[in-house]
Amino acid sequence: MTQAQAERPNVIFIMTDDHGKGALSCYGSQINKTPNLDRLADGGLKLNHCFVTTSLCAPSRASMLTGTYPHINRQVDIGGNFFD
Repeated sequence: MTQAQAERPNVIFIMTDDHGKGALSCYGSQINKTPNLDRLADGGLKLNHCFVTTSLCAPSRASMLTGTYPHINRQVDIGGNFFD
C-alpha cells in the first residue's frame, strides 16, 4: 500500500429509504426508536440541512447514482427501469 492510499479516508455511504427527518430517533423522533441508525449517526456524519429537488424515490435515487437531475438522467417518474 502506498502512502497516498494509506492517507485516503474510508467512506461508507448508507442511505435509508422512506425516512423523513421525524422518522429517526437520532433526529429527535419520540415515536420511532432507531438505536442502530442512532449509533451509526453518533459515530459518523448526519446531514442536518439537506433538501431534495425530487422527492420521488426512483428519480432521487437516479440523481444520487449519476449526479444529474432527472431531466438529464431521464428517470422522471417512479415507472420504468433506470438502466434501460
